[in-house]
Amino acid sequence: MKGGRAILHRDPIDDLPGGDANRDLRQLIKSAWVVQAIHAAAALGVADRLATGPRDAAALAAEVGAAPGQLRRLLRALTALGLVRALDGDRWELTPLGTPLRSDVPDSLRSYAVLHGGQLWGLWGRLPEAVRSGRPPLPRGTAFDRMRAGADQAGVFGDAMTGATSASADALARALPLDGVRTLLDVGGGHGALLAAVLAARPQLRGLLVDLPYVEAPARALLEAAGVGERCEVHAGDFFTALPAGADAALLKSVLHDWDDAQCGALLAVCRRALGAGGRLVVVERLLPERIEATVAHRDVVASDLTMMIATGGRERTLEELTALLAASGFDVCGRGHAAGYDVVEARATA
Repeated sequence: MKGGRAILHRDPIDDLPGGDANRDLRQLIKSAWVVQAIHAAAALGVADRLATGPRDAAALAAEVGAAPGQLRRLLRALTALGLVRALDGDRWELTPLGTPLRSDVPDSLRSYAVLHGGQLWGLWGRLPEAVRSGRPPLPRGTAFDRMRAGADQAGVFGDAMTGATSASADALARALPLDGVRTLLDVGGGHGALLAAVLAARPQLRGLLVDLPYVEAPARALLEAAGVGERCEVHAGDFFTALPAGADAALLKSVLHDWDDAQCGALLAVCRRALGAGGRLVVVERLLPERIEATVAHRDVVASDLTMMIATGGRERTLEELTALLAASGFDVCGRGHAAGYDVVEARATA
C-alpha cells in the first residue's frame, strides 16, 4: 500500500508499443529459450535428481555438476514453464509436467528433449536455406548415416523415438486394423515400442521388426522386457534393399514422412514384393489437413513437416497425396481411422 492505495504490478511487456499482436508475436519469436531450458534440464539430468524428493539449489548443483547460481536461474525458468516448483528454503521439486524428463519412466521424453535441443537445433537456423533451395541443409540420408556411425547419436535418437511412441503405443495397438493378420512386419520399427504393444494386445500374432543395425540390441531387449520376445524376430538391414518374406501385413509408423516421394516409392516397392498380391499395408502418420488453421493440432503437424524439411528431406502429406503415393506403388487405400493423434490408413497390394 502507498498513500492508502494498492500498487498494481504490471508486466512490463504490457507497456510496450504495438498492441496485442505485437506482444504475442514477440513471445513466439523469443520461444527458443523454452526449448533450450528444457534441453539443459534434460542434459543435466535435473529431473532424475529431483525424482526422489526436493533438493536445495546448492545440493542439486553439486549432484548434476553445475554452478549453483546458474542452476538456480535455470530452475526459475523451469518453474515459469511449470516443470518444477519452488519451495521455501531455496528448495525445488519436480512437478507432474516435468516428470517425463526423468530417464527411468516408461514414457520418458528426456532423449526427445536432448534430440530437439541438440542434434536438431543447429539445423533450424538453416531453414531459409532449405526453403530457397528445395533441399535439406545436409545431404539426404545424412541424419541416418550419422546414426550408423555414431553410437551416442543413435542411442539418443532411438530413445527419443521410443519415448515419443510409448505414450500412444497402447491406443494405437488397439486401433490398428489387424483382424485376421497372423504375422506383422514392422518396417523401420526402431526399438519396437509399438510392435511390443501390438503383440501384447494380440497373443495370436507374431512379429518381424526390421531396422538399421544400431537398433537390433535395444529392440531385442525391449521386446524381451515386454514379454513378447519369443513371438518376434528382429532383422538388421536396409529396408530400401530387401524385407523378410512371410508376413501378411506390414506396418509403417512415422516412416514415410522421413523421405521424399521417390524414396517412398522405392520403399513401398520393396514392401509390395515382400507382401505379395493382396498383402495389407498399415500406414500411421500425422496427415496434413487440406486447410491449415491456427490450432494446437495443426501447429503440431506443420512443425513436424518443417522438421522433416531440415532434417531428412521428407515431408508430411495430405490424405490425397498419400493415396496417390500408395497407388503409384501398387496399393489401394481401403480404410482410414484415427487414434492417439495419428491417422491410420489401410491399403492392400493390387494383383
